[in-house]
Amino acid sequence: MAVCEEVIIRKLTRLLIISIIGLAGSAASADPTVKLLMFCIAGFGVFGAMPVFWGLPTAILSGAAAASGIALINALGNISSVVNPWVIGMIHDSTGNFDDGGHVARHPHRYFNGLWPHPRSRGSQCAT
Repeated sequence: MAVCEEVIIRKLTRLLIISIIGLAGSAASADPTVKLLMFCIAGFGVFGAMPVFWGLPTAILSGAAAASGIALINALGNISSVVNPWVIGMIHDSTGNFDDGGHVARHPHRYFNGLWPHPRSRGSQCAT
C-alpha cells in the first residue's frame, strides 16, 4: 500500500509542477500566442492531475473513511464555485477591471482581513 501511495503522490506532484510552470509562463509572457501555449500546458497539468487526485482517498483510506474523503473533495469544489464569483467581484470593485487577478494574491489582507484573528498587542489590554 505504501508503494502505491508514493507513486500517486509522485504523479500528482509532477502534474501540478507542470501546471505551475504553465501558469507562470503565461503570466510572464506578453505575446498572446505564448500565453495560449502556456495555458494549454497548465491545462494539461491540471486536468491530468484530476484523476490522480480523485483516486487518492481510495488508495489511502478504506470503507467509510474513503467515502468521507471523496465527499470532502466534492465539498471543497462546491465551496470554491460559490467563493470564486465573490472574489472576482471584489477584484473588479477594487481595481476597476477584471485583468488584475494577481491583486488578491499580492494583497490578501485587503480581502480576507476579517476571516482570521489578529494577535493583540500587550499594551492594548483593558484594566479590570
